[in-house]
Amino acid sequence: MQPSTFFQSLFAFTLLFPLALCGDGEKAYVQVINNTPHSISGVGVVHKYSNVYKEEHVYDILQPGQWSSPFEVTYNTGWLTTGRDWWLVLGHNDNDPIGKNSMSQFYTDPENFQDIINWLESAAPTLIGAALTAAEILQPELAAVTAVAGVAAEALCSAMLNDAATAGYKQHILTDEDKGKVLQIWINNDGTVNFISPSGRSDTEYETRQVGLGL
Repeated sequence: MQPSTFFQSLFAFTLLFPLALCGDGEKAYVQVINNTPHSISGVGVVHKYSNVYKEEHVYDILQPGQWSSPFEVTYNTGWLTTGRDWWLVLGHNDNDPIGKNSMSQFYTDPENFQDIINWLESAAPTLIGAALTAAEILQPELAAVTAVAGVAAEALCSAMLNDAATAGYKQHILTDEDKGKVLQIWINNDGTVNFISPSGRSDTEYETRQVGLGL
């Protein structure tokens, strides 16, 4: 190869290499199904494609057997793409009454990750309390369950979305096969959650904890 040709090739590589790393911003859709015999309020889903794309969505309530409406997520595919898709799902079992000072909250917890538990016990009450106060819900035990659970889910999902960490999230990688298709998230009565898309399936568990309301 002549020197000029070599340097031309090198120059082209330096221009194209960052694009290869970025890949293509592809779209997929997410739907959640409540595969339990009870209604679930404040159903939140957080998606992070590494630290490039971040989305969260909260549904007021899903009745037993009900599918949610879809929402869109973005991810990369392509040569040398190194990112990963991380997911967190949370909600409130409507069979559990909401008290004056606390409520039950379930969340996906692939590895019984202690940091998530510590965060729910420490930071979450302050976030939820501020959100409930802003929504003028000062007696949560008397308010509609969907209202309280929805406000709590929005506060938690927003905080998790703004945190760069993915520890405690479940990995389910979207690929070219998933472009324009639906990722199904099944919340099951046996304490499991399934992520099912055209490219494959991932399974995890969820845990239920009492979370302070910070009022």
